Amino acid sequence: MAAADLANLGLSDLRKLQHDVENEIKNRQRQDVGKAREQIIAIARELGVPIEQLIAGVAPKSKISGQSAQKYQNPDNPAQTWSGRGRKPKWLTEAISNGKTIESFQINLHKQ
Repeated sequence: MAAADLANLGLSDLRKLQHDVENEIKNRQRQDVGKAREQIIAIARELGVPIEQLIAGVAPKSKISGQSAQKYQNPDNPAQTWSGRGRKPKWLTEAISNGKTIESFQINLHKQ
């Protein structure tokens, strides 16, 4: 791109040039946004995602539960279980401190 000789332009010419440049920038931004919108819509259609859902920012509901499978169970109270994630429950930490192993509380061992 050739450099413009701005030093030879008058103040009114510079302001007009500035106005024209600002308008051109706005037009190109609108065009870029329009192209981006078209691309996003095409991708959403390809994936089968409704545009309304995309605009709302709502993810489709997962069919997978947020809960982990329970791996350990208190044999004295089968309602007390633990998935193995997070802090160990009190009943398990007490049993381990009393000499029991964590493996003895695995659910698959109780089902045999």
